[in-house]
Amino acid sequence: MADERELQLFGQQVDMLAQSMDGEAVVDDIGAFLANARPLDELCAQVDQTIAIHLVSRIGILGAELRSALEEAGFQLLEEGVFGFADTGGDIKYTIVTLDGSRFTSSLLASQPYKGFSMLFDITRVPPGEAISTNL
Repeated sequence: MADERELQLFGQQVDMLAQSMDGEAVVDDIGAFLANARPLDELCAQVDQTIAIHLVSRIGILGAELRSALEEAGFQLLEEGVFGFADTGGDIKYTIVTLDGSRFTSSLLASQPYKGFSMLFDITRVPPGEAISTNL
């Protein structure tokens, strides 16, 4: 979280931008803001956790088979090199990554086997139980 000095500098930059547009920026009491923001920041730090389930195959799985199974389940290969499962609003709820942290690419998925993969669930993004089972 930003400290008081950083917020003052940010406020000055916003004010300069506003003045360049014949406007005015109003910066409230930064100390009071921080007093209110700290408990929320601490709560977010406590609940911003990810659960990882590592699925490891004894014999490996062909990348093409992995991709086919994931896409059939509703996952899409994203630009970041991970598979993502989005809700109806387009927000990513679950991701699948390689065990070694490398990126999935179309060419690698077509040509190499994988020993397994990791399913990541960001606790703050996962809907309650029943909603999960009906979406997968």
